[in-house]
Amino acid sequence: MKIQVTEKDIKNGVRNDPRMCPVALAVKRILRQPFVTVNHYHITVGHMEGYAYRSPGEVQHFIKKFDKCWWPRVFLKPFEFELRD
Repeated sequence: MKIQVTEKDIKNGVRNDPRMCPVALAVKRILRQPFVTVNHYHITVGHMEGYAYRSPGEVQHFIKKFDKCWWPRVFLKPFEFELRD
């Protein structure tokens, strides 16, 4: 499944917040699932007994840059990735 992280996701994302980072916002929007958490290793969808997908390399790279960047809206661009089992 293709996930597109948009400018709006980046603008509304919260640094160092696994539930409100741009990747989590994009997955919530595409899957219409309110409970999503993201870290460098997994993207978990669902509450309590959620399903964990492995975070692709481009997601890991983006999260590191987003969490360290003081002006992510200026320096980071929209991207897309494939969410796979």
